[in-house]
Amino acid sequence: MDDGARHLCRGAVGYARVADDGPTTTTQTRTIFAWSVSAGVPLVALGVDDAADGTGFILDDLIAHAESVGAGLIACTHLARFSRDAFRLSAILGELRGRDLAVVAVDEGIDTRTVVGRLRVEMIILSGRSIARGVRQRCA
Repeated sequence: MDDGARHLCRGAVGYARVADDGPTTTTQTRTIFAWSVSAGVPLVALGVDDAADGTGFILDDLIAHAESVGAGLIACTHLARFSRDAFRLSAILGELRGRDLAVVAVDEGIDTRTVVGRLRVEMIILSGRSIARGVRQRCA
């Protein structure tokens, strides 16, 4: 079974976060539900972070929840829902990849169950590492 089929069979956990400058959690939730229906992926749980600054997001809790309900996929509207900081986002995406959790960013068309989606995420991860390396060099 390929990666896409394995993640599809296990279902998805949706993730929405309050944003001062973006769609409401209600809009994000509706978008995730609509994607779930159109993609034929069962949405087994939905987490909503009510901290606009992202401080309510705890990666370990999201991963534990996804694993506890047997989900192999986390669906959000935009990758920035996880973090707007490129270095932190790359670390989060790397951790999800390492835990065998696929990511779908519905409004950005990113789906790590596909080769193109995995390549796009790899570019984000490498960009975050490059930024961190540049900061370390400037601070040294």
